Amino acid sequence: MIVQVEISSACNARCAYCPAAVLRGEWVPQLMSEHLFSVLVRELHGLQPEYVHLQGWGEPLLHPEFDSFAEMALEVSRAGVTTNATLIDRHLDAVSGLDLVAVTFAGARPGTHNFYRPGCDFDRVVSNVRLLARRRRGRMVAVYMLLGDNYRELPEFVSLAAELGFDEVKASNVNYLPTAEVAAMRAFSDLFEPPRRDVERALEEAAGRAERLGLSFRSDLVVPSELAECPERPTNAIFIGVRGEVSPCVYLNLPTRSGTIRRVFNGREVTVEKVVLGKVGERPLREVLKRAREFARRFEYRRYNLDVGNPAEPPRACLTCYRLYGV
Repeated sequence: MIVQVEISSACNARCAYCPAAVLRGEWVPQLMSEHLFSVLVRELHGLQPEYVHLQGWGEPLLHPEFDSFAEMALEVSRAGVTTNATLIDRHLDAVSGLDLVAVTFAGARPGTHNFYRPGCDFDRVVSNVRLLARRRRGRMVAVYMLLGDNYRELPEFVSLAAELGFDEVKASNVNYLPTAEVAAMRAFSDLFEPPRRDVERALEEAAGRAERLGLSFRSDLVVPSELAECPERPTNAIFIGVRGEVSPCVYLNLPTRSGTIRRVFNGREVTVEKVVLGKVGERPLREVLKRAREFARRFEYRRYNLDVGNPAEPPRACLTCYRLYGV
């Protein structure tokens, strides 16, 4: 089992595409309490997860107890983090001791990156990555947020990632679209749209360059294709939000005041109910995971039926999520 833990829904950046910035009037920025994290860790000891990832919709290194949280997570299993890297220098010992550190970028050049990720100064990010590369124990992954125009810099970014010491580049779509303005930034084709050959060519060039430089390279799909199970792997993963709410994945429980989630999907604004299966500290996590298994069985059934050409319907909240279509 993979456990994703949102220890912070607050962020020190204002990324143009992120719901924390776009939905700031509805957003609840907060830090997971030390007590709640301790309760969670005690329960996880008995469940023996294969991996714990300390990240949700905010910046985890903003948490003043990040160092101790990372140490506690490593006592449970392998552990990692996704970060904007602006605070790595303040938590270098803890971050460098993790099994996986993913750093997010939105350009190969300062102007592009800083335009899309205000508050994440490119030069500071690069400087901190160099510090980490000299100390890291585990794997380093560069996550490149693929947008409607920055895809042109992706091959160039692969070269930069190799020079900085990353092991892998992951081209990741901006795939949660809270508003029409964010939807206009996407790099992937919508359902029933023709493929964007320019984006596909950039991905092919980036993959070829990564191979020559000895880097692993992965990317989301840029042409939607319905999957039996989405890449969030609900059959083997859970998400625990900053308030301890357990959900099948990060896309089904945003830290907003509302009990619903707004999305733009295939050119249409939709609203879905959040999916919360229980709360850490209110019920034993082992019991909550039984409800998660019920959710997961829908995808197991889909996988089985896909083999015979008749996939079953996914959970309702997933029908209008781009992750179901691989993007």
